[in-house]
Amino acid sequence: MLLAFALCGALAGLAGWILVIGTSARHNLFPLISGGYGFLAILVVLLANLSAVWSVPISFFFAAIAMGSLQLALQRQLDSSLGGVIQGMLVLAILITQGLQSRLSGRRE
Repeated sequence: MLLAFALCGALAGLAGWILVIGTSARHNLFPLISGGYGFLAILVVLLANLSAVWSVPISFFFAAIAMGSLQLALQRQLDSSLGGVIQGMLVLAILITQGLQSRLSGRRE
C-alpha cells in the first residue's frame, strides 16, 4: 500500500512538472495553473463513498458541469462561476441526505 502511495505521488509530481514546463518556456509558475483539481477530487471521493466504480461517472458529471458553465457566459449571459455553485449545492445536498440516513438508521437500531 505504501508503494501505491509513493507511485501515485510520483506520477502526480511528474504530471505537475509536465504541466509547468509545457506551458511556459521561462519556467514560471502561474497561480491558476492547477484549476483546483485536488479539491474537486476530494468532492468526488466524498460523493462516491470511497468507491472506485462510482468515482468515474461522478467525475464525468462534474466535468460536464465545469465545461457547461463556461458556455453560460456566452449563451445566457450568466457568470461562469455558477457551475461551481451548482457543484457545491449538489455536494451539500448529497452529504446532508447521507447524514440524515445514517442518523435515522442509528435511531432504529
